Amino acid sequence: HTILRELPQPRSRPPMVKGFCQQGLALRPTITKVALSHGYEVEEPRSQNFYPDFTLKPIGQSDGFLAFDVKTTYRKNKSGTFSFTLGGYTSFIRTNTPTKNIVHSFEKYASHYIVGFVYTRLAHGKSGEARIFSPSNVSDIPLPYVDVDVFVREKWRIAGDVAGSGNTTNIGSIVGNIDDFRNGPGIFVSEREFLNYWRSYGRTAATRNYANIKQFRNINAV
Repeated sequence: HTILRELPQPRSRPPMVKGFCQQGLALRPTITKVALSHGYEVEEPRSQNFYPDFTLKPIGQSDGFLAFDVKTTYRKNKSGTFSFTLGGYTSFIRTNTPTKNIVHSFEKYASHYIVGFVYTRLAHGKSGEARIFSPSNVSDIPLPYVDVDVFVREKWRIAGDVAGSGNTTNIGSIVGNIDDFRNGPGIFVSEREFLNYWRSYGRTAATRNYANIKQFRNINAV
């Protein structure tokens, strides 16, 4: 999508990556400006746990929306691997609950994108954590991160085939480095396969007919 080419690139010292970007605050001005320049208006959720962080709606239209959801995580080093959780698989992607925890009904969205921020976490000693800084010395505060990278990718292209967070019903992403998330082929061959897989994925191991994409394809090939 042409909008993607105009989204912000990471800076060397972005402010409060984990806090601001997770809330979507750092992206709001740019996304709003770019959206308007392409004939879209921006809507944000009124409730904290609703998806997505930004809904881009073609002005004057009631569907064809674009979903942009902001995710952040860290890695151990610049070339390290990481993963995300990509939202629940028992809510709005299910055909019987298309309005659950989502700003607009699921079928009104034409595409779903993840804006991912990844940083390398730095460890500081206790003496550094206990220091007090005056407002004039804010720039001297040691950052807890370096090497911030960002990517924008369709959700289905970076989705994995296992749940992403223990006992919760969240879709897990692939596990890879920044290049895998930006350019990798992913696990699913299409958004249709991604949706079919996760719409039928059981809440618990005992209720699942398959545990990975290979088993899913074998079942559906019969």
